[in-house]
Amino acid sequence: MGSYTREPWLIGGDFNEIKNLDEKRGGGSRTFKQMSDFVDVIEELGMRELLTTGSKFTWLNKRKGWGRIWERLDRFVANDDWCDRFPKAKVVNGDFYGSDHRDISIQLFDKDRLAIRLGTKRFMFKNKWMMEAGYSETVRMVWAARGTWCSLVERLRACGQKNQTWAYEHSGCILKKIKWVSKQLEACLCNDELKDNSDEIGKLEAELEKLYS
Repeated sequence: MGSYTREPWLIGGDFNEIKNLDEKRGGGSRTFKQMSDFVDVIEELGMRELLTTGSKFTWLNKRKGWGRIWERLDRFVANDDWCDRFPKAKVVNGDFYGSDHRDISIQLFDKDRLAIRLGTKRFMFKNKWMMEAGYSETVRMVWAARGTWCSLVERLRACGQKNQTWAYEHSGCILKKIKWVSKQLEACLCNDELKDNSDEIGKLEAELEKLYS
């Protein structure tokens, strides 16, 4: 199929196969034929794997102790035309976010160029702000300060601007905590082969889910 297209071509997702035994930890071994067939298909399509950062393993069966299995099942591959068009592209393996697969994303440009192309970042409201001390009162003050003469659109715009300020002032601590909890969870998952950390893993996963909500 790859020989019939002259367009840039990118394929990504869960391939449900590994390329070699270095991409698997725990459980039974894959047969050489299974892995070689997968590699042959990628080569026949004229594709190559993109540079990847983050943890090598993208799938985890979530079992305890010696039953835990890690594999690299998720990846991005592209043909030469696509790689020539996006030479700075790289794949980022993120967290599990409650799934048995890691979140994987692709960054097309370096950070400086990406910031120039995207301009203003997309604003995202967090429901948990409403539970934080001072937030509701801040919104009420902004809403009331516009006066009865102010239109609904103008009130919403003012509240939106205040929300962005709130996000800037409060997200730094949250992001640091997410990073710390993710690091602790990763360490527990890796050490679970040596001892049963299932209780601690469950607590960290619940805390991480709460931070992301």
